[in-house]
Amino acid sequence: VNLINSAWAQFIDLNKLSSGTIDQIYFAFRMSLNEFISSATFPVLLDETFIQYDDNRLFNVLKFIAQRASNRQVIIFTSQRREIEMMREYTSDFVVIELWWAEIF
Repeated sequence: VNLINSAWAQFIDLNKLSSGTIDQIYFAFRMSLNEFISSATFPVLLDETFIQYDDNRLFNVLKFIAQRASNRQVIIFTSQRREIEMMREYTSDFVVIELWWAEIF
């Protein structure tokens, strides 16, 4: 994968990007690939995708997801409450299902 800074028309070394930025690029790639490959509206499954996002980046991506969710199901697996709290700031049109793990010996 090569990144190009369009303002300066030069390549960007991936090692110089933060892990949050790399995760955001990966997310954008996955979402684009999903839309490109699929003419049907397959559900999108995201498992701890936003763990390294700062609050501003997370709020913007959740807003993007809420807009896209009008024509496809988006399932977010997370151990964080932050995603739920931020979604509540943007929309009430989502469902939270809490799973509890109980150790059985």
